[in-house]
Amino acid sequence: MRITGSGRTPRGVKNEINYIAREGELTLRDSEGKEYCIQEREERQQSYAFMTDQEDKQVHRDESAPKLVHNMVFSSPNVASVSEADAFKAVETTLKEKYPDNRFIMAYHKDTDSPHVHVLLRIPDNYGKRINIRKQDLRDLREKFAGQLQKRGYNVTCTHQYQFGLKSELKREHDRQRGLYEVVKFGRASYRFNPKKGDQNYITLRTLKNKTEVTYWGVNLAEEIEREQIKPGSVISFKKEGPRRLKCLNWIVRENRLAGHRPIETTGALKIRGRWGLNLNPFRKKSSWTHLSS
Repeated sequence: MRITGSGRTPRGVKNEINYIAREGELTLRDSEGKEYCIQEREERQQSYAFMTDQEDKQVHRDESAPKLVHNMVFSSPNVASVSEADAFKAVETTLKEKYPDNRFIMAYHKDTDSPHVHVLLRIPDNYGKRINIRKQDLRDLREKFAGQLQKRGYNVTCTHQYQFGLKSELKREHDRQRGLYEVVKFGRASYRFNPKKGDQNYITLRTLKNKTEVTYWGVNLAEEIEREQIKPGSVISFKKEGPRRLKCLNWIVRENRLAGHRPIETTGALKIRGRWGLNLNPFRKKSSWTHLSS
């Protein structure tokens, strides 16, 4: 659904009526259900009278005047095969719900690649109050129109060229997704998928924010995954909480006898023991973490 034009003067309204009626080739239908064939002089004058008021001539004299009508187009996908009668009814119901006091007149254009309904909607209502159609109103009209077609059994969805407030919404969503992962897969394989190394448990995660995949390895991953009932597609928080240094005993041998021992910091692979936090309820304000050793 979109606004394609407007008329500011009574003459402009007549021109818009002639345009959507294809100079009389198409039948018009107004918001009260009356039909017009403007090839007939009397019916043409009746259609003009329906969409204009006497005071329009005083207020709307030239193109600098406020708009009198909007020219709107309602369309649906060709694959939906919406009938002319259902299209008219869906548009009529949509506009009457949104603007119950504003008159309009419609025509169905089916001689194009995408059949659609043209509508001329009066901007001043029956009491002289003007409507101001904003982006959110266009969204409402699209959603109501799609809903009316769905009620009539058509498989259609509402789309928006511009989603109101989308930028700020996406920014909030990215902040909310920081530190969250989708579980891609898990199992047991050669460490870092190197055939020369021994088997180790692993879990592959995809960040929600940047869609980056990363694989973590850990001895206790299997039992933790089973205990927490993690499945591919689960969304979890997973973070390394920091290294912890371990100490072991270095035995002192003198004259082939154990003479004592002293604590030392381990080196190599045993020096750092990574501690991982896993939380299956990442959106809770307070969360308990299960620690996984690697």
